[in-house]
Amino acid sequence: MSTLKVTNIQATGETASRAVSGVPAAWFSSYEEGTVNESFNISSGTDNGAGDGTYSFTNSFSNTQYAAVSGTAYRRKEYHDGVNTGSIRYITVDPNASETNLVGYAEDSGLSVAMLGDYA
Repeated sequence: MSTLKVTNIQATGETASRAVSGVPAAWFSSYEEGTVNESFNISSGTDNGAGDGTYSFTNSFSNTQYAAVSGTAYRRKEYHDGVNTGSIRYITVDPNASETNLVGYAEDSGLSVAMLGDYA
């Protein structure tokens, strides 16, 4: 069996490459909305209010059909809103909030998100 060793991966048509260790196109961890503790391909975070943060990408996605996978360290519901090629907005709410009545915004308290897709 052969072993293929590379330092960076760049898909055909992409202008940016990504390190093999960072196979998701972008990821971040945040303990307060708009802050970025650790990240890959995240240029900044913006605090939009309690439980509401926007995270901008260093290298944009080619379209808005990328996948975003998230979770929180505490029992919170999170969802993304405002999916753009250059940023994503995440909102965390009280775990008892209903899908139709997203009230009770909660501090991020350990939000982690990974985005998978192609760069522009």
